[in-house]
Amino acid sequence: MKTIESIWEQNWQQVRSSPEAILYNRFADEAYGALREFIGSGDGRILEAGCGTGRFCCRLASDLAESEIIGLDISPQALAIARNLKTINQLTNVAFVHGDLFRLPFPDNTFDVVFNEGVIEHFRLGAGPSYEDAVAEMLRVTKPGGKVVVAVPNWHNYPHTLYKWALAKLDRPFRYGYEKSFTREELQELFVQFGLQNLEFSGFYSAHGLYRLLGKGVRRVYRYLGKIPDILRDSAPFQHKYGFEIVIKGEKP
Repeated sequence: MKTIESIWEQNWQQVRSSPEAILYNRFADEAYGALREFIGSGDGRILEAGCGTGRFCCRLASDLAESEIIGLDISPQALAIARNLKTINQLTNVAFVHGDLFRLPFPDNTFDVVFNEGVIEHFRLGAGPSYEDAVAEMLRVTKPGGKVVVAVPNWHNYPHTLYKWALAKLDRPFRYGYEKSFTREELQELFVQFGLQNLEFSGFYSAHGLYRLLGKGVRRVYRYLGKIPDILRDSAPFQHKYGFEIVIKGEKP
């Protein structure tokens, strides 16, 4: 059985997009906008714990010139892409380091914000390090009064939930290995469990689930069907409920 690390290393090896396309595409734009709701100019030290290609770190470094941004990932292939983005964009306030999400190489109470997108859902409960362990370690390196921000697949994005259910019924692998979709209530319970306070939610890009469900062969259908949730893309309640991912922010006491 493939490990999570080997699955993602293979995925990063297949990235052939241009640096511009990695930084700026529909998904990246929607996700970055949702994350930025909770990350601002007052946040001096920011860690993305599981940064992948570093696209969010680089965009934050560009937008928040006074902040220090650190991206950490376990994949050498992903970090090579991230460092290339940093060089191309001539960014001096971002650094990328190799490390393990479950053993972050930083002292307690180091960062004003610790966040990730599309990471913790790949670690199931009862099978080695879990998503609970990931949040606990993120919380450890967050300063008192600082923020933990997590974005994960939304169970109520029904096209994506149906897509994964169909793959399982057909005994076909999901490209990204194990992936849990969360409800808002599960995320709230998770953050409350660790004592995080002043919880806030966001969500984004409900139409992306249709792309996953319908696949590349029916993009014309997607272009039409995708307009249905896009009509409501500016409706925060709709995106919070049905977005492809939901985002939660909590503050450390």
